[in-house]
Parts: sequence; C-alpha cells; structure tokens
Amino acid sequence: MTFERVQDLAADTQWRRTQGVGFARHLQTVPLVAVELPSVVLSLPVAIVPEGIAGWRVVALMGAVPGSNACVGPQGQWLSRHVPAALRGHPFVWQTDGDTHEAGELALLSEARVLEPSSAPGLEPVWAEDGRLSAQVLRVQSFLQQVEQGVQALSVAAAQLHGAGLLELWDPDGAVVPPVAPWHRVKESALNALPNAEFAALRASGALALAYAQMLSTGQWPMLQRLGKLSAPVAPVASTQVRAFIDPSAHSFLQSLAESQD
Repeated sequence: MTFERVQDLAADTQWRRTQGVGFARHLQTVPLVAVELPSVVLSLPVAIVPEGIAGWRVVALMGAVPGSNACVGPQGQWLSRHVPAALRGHPFVWQTDGDTHEAGELALLSEARVLEPSSAPGLEPVWAEDGRLSAQVLRVQSFLQQVEQGVQALSVAAAQLHGAGLLELWDPDGAVVPPVAPWHRVKESALNALPNAEFAALRASGALALAYAQMLSTGQWPMLQRLGKLSAPVAPVASTQVRAFIDPSAHSFLQSLAESQD
C-alpha cells in the first residue's frame, strides 16, 4: 500500500471511507497500544518482536503465516472480538521515522484519495474552507497520534523485559514466523526466578503487566488457528454489503477503553 503525506494534498482533495477490513487481509501482525492490552489478550495472541537496532515492539498475531490474517472474513468482516487500535484509522496512518519514532505526520492511502470534486456517497473533504484540515481529519489525526504514543509505551516496557533477560524465542505450533522479526514470549521460569528488587522494579514501571498479559495471550493461539479456517478470501462483495470501517468517533476510542479498565 502506498501512502501520501496529507500536507502535500491539494486543497480540493477528498478521501473515500474504507469499506470493511479487507485492507488488513495480508497483515500477519499489528502493533498494539498499551491501554488496549487487557482487551487484546482475551481475543488474540501477543508476541514481542525486535525492531530497529535495539528496539522492541509488541504486536498482536493475526495470522499463522506471513501474508495472512485469520481475523478477516471472506466478505471483509472482522471475525475476532477486538479490532486493534492501529487498524481503526484506515485509510489514514501516522508515519514516523523507522528508528527514532520522534517525528511523525499524517498520511492518506493513495487509493483512497479523490482529486476531482465529487458529491458521491462516502467522500469526505481533506481540507476545510479556511485551509485547515477538516474536522473529521483532525479527529483521525488526534486518534492516530494517541495510538503512536501507546505503541511506544509498550515498546519501552518490552525493552525492559528484554533487559531483565525474560524474553525467549517463540515458535508456536503451525506458525511460519518471519525470520526478520522473530516472535518472542516471556519465559515464565525466568520471571519466577527474578530477584525481588528486579521484580519490584518491573512492577513499578508497568512492564510486569505486559509480561503477564503476553503469557496469558498465548492461550489464544489455537483460537487463531480455528479462525483461519473461516477466513479464506473470496471475490469482493459490493460496498453496500460491508459497513464503512472508520468510526467518526474513533478519536475517543483510547480514552473510553482506558476508562473501561479502571
């Protein structure tokens, strides 16, 4: 998929809402946000993968082999309980530097961009009349910025688990793990053997919650394999049969999810 920086788009550019979640059909993993972790571990297995020179990323596993997503049904519907936050802003993404993640900007999927003014259903303006981003695009931008912050929070926690010597390679039965991003899990015996001071430090930082969540999530692997039998792709259906995926209130998702965990 090709994305274009929103700031480079012409003043009369419109964007087309995504229909269904078929766009995620070939995504085997997706980065996770810290506040959604309690919901994810009850529906999808979670792995910790290396990223960059010395970084780590926490991801939900959605397929047994690269290029597959067992959570996407034949008509582009989502089959699992929880839709990861990182998928909810499509066709927009928040692009960051691959190494530092410090700089970021909003980008739009090229296929969703409409240059000729149109009143066709499902189209939204990118820019408002005053030359600023439209209200809807601003909401999506705010949401995706929150997603990026949540992803980085889990990356810090994952690095702490690695620093404590708690991660081991994980190759679940039936999985084809990409060699460039091998899956890791928390080694329970190593966690139980931690000195009290190190254990307390992980608990204080929040990394201990990630450790327990990851271990709990591994029980979802058999469910993911069963979902794979239901998600064989077929010819696409008419857009009227699949609801628009992006949620107009998506910007409030992280806040409401965090409040539900209190």
